[in-house]
Amino acid sequence: NESRTKKFSNRLKQTLEAVFCPDNDNTANCVMSELALKRIHFIPRVQSDQMAAVLSLGTVVLHPFPFGGSKTAFDALLAAVPLVTFPQPYLRGRMAASFFITMELHTFDPSVGASVCCVASSISDYVSKSIRLGNDKIYRDKVIVALKARNHRISDDKQTSFEWARFLARAMGVGLSKRELTHDLGHYSHPWQKDDFLASSILKEQKRWRRASSISTFGDI
Repeated sequence: NESRTKKFSNRLKQTLEAVFCPDNDNTANCVMSELALKRIHFIPRVQSDQMAAVLSLGTVVLHPFPFGGSKTAFDALLAAVPLVTFPQPYLRGRMAASFFITMELHTFDPSVGASVCCVASSISDYVSKSIRLGNDKIYRDKVIVALKARNHRISDDKQTSFEWARFLARAMGVGLSKRELTHDLGHYSHPWQKDDFLASSILKEQKRWRRASSISTFGDI
């Protein structure tokens, strides 16, 4: 509501002032923070089914960290809006990165693979990727084409339902093999949905995070 927006706006202004003029001795009333604040626009809250339309108006979505938003990331990618994310150690900060793993953009166009365009390894990398997508229209359009070609993998992934069925069958003691369940449900996994691919992707992501966390800190910019 309007009251919450005003409170958040004031809090953001205080943060900007603390960053740009910590001693508060600028006679021009912290000009830099005022200029930065003028570039930030707050819009009224919208219904969930309107979120994708709002996101599609943007040039690039900056996925927050350390706590991300899986639904927001899903809506942005479904609208083929480039999104930059910095995966964190815990699930709450890794959902957007998991979408990129599923989409495998690098197999569609190596020049716009997730680690190249959208999944950052540090804060400075997060900033660099965001600036490039914001300023380089030709490159941004290539990312958009790749997203349009692959975002169906996250919006129509029947593998999730299949895995739930496998789990419930085991939990209830139903003697169905994976092959029988596959036949009964009529679902046949694509290569990117198979267990070995998923396990390999998870291991690669864990190694990438450990490597990134060993060479970067939250104060690297």
